[in-house]
Amino acid sequence: SGVINVNGVMTNATTQVANNSNNDGAAALKVNAGAVANLGNVSVGRNNQGTGAGLLVAGGTVIANSIAIGSRNSYASMVISSSGTVTNAGNLQFGTATGTAGREVRFHQTSGNVTCGGTVDFNIGANYNTWFSVLGGSKFTAAGIRIFPNAVAGLNARLTNSGTIYLGASGFNFINSGTYTVALLDQGVLGATADWSGNVNISVPSGTFTFKAADANNNPNNITLSGVIGGPEHILKSGDGSV
Repeated sequence: SGVINVNGVMTNATTQVANNSNNDGAAALKVNAGAVANLGNVSVGRNNQGTGAGLLVAGGTVIANSIAIGSRNSYASMVISSSGTVTNAGNLQFGTATGTAGREVRFHQTSGNVTCGGTVDFNIGANYNTWFSVLGGSKFTAAGIRIFPNAVAGLNARLTNSGTIYLGASGFNFINSGTYTVALLDQGVLGATADWSGNVNISVPSGTFTFKAADANNNPNNITLSGVIGGPEHILKSGDGSV
């Protein structure tokens, strides 16, 4: 249940963090500033509630083929801080087992840059609560976000963005029944690396949020939204594509 600190180079074909079936704990794999961890296919099993354990990218660089957070039946987390970098060639999936009702799986990014070649999927299995947060000056890029890709019971998800998220052609979609919240906060940006569409309902509860119809290099792409956008605050549009 201890912490493994990576301060140099680590190379694995498969990496399992906190892969136990019976007990939560403080086990963590922590990739510190200057370290490079080639982790292959990554799974985080179960850890204590919160953001202090699991996969911690604390200023280092992580390279992965796929990432699954919550491969057991309890709490699990991935945290990116101190300008950490994650390059994931595949999907980022949450709650891939069958959870104990009410347990949370978390993605918490407070700085740095995360890139996923595939989609972000929450939740895969039943009974999980997924908390997905991209905050502050963070940048997150993925092919798309799929909320509840499988028809299973007990699904809850919460996405909060005050950083910058870029999505590709898979868009931003709510697929099967469950309860979810998408909160786009002050100074946040939602952009497009390709034309994408989304059916999610969105709230803008504070400040000013920007939909950017372009990628990080300002190449124009179109965003098509069919869900409800609510909230008392302000929405801006930037980029030469359409929204």
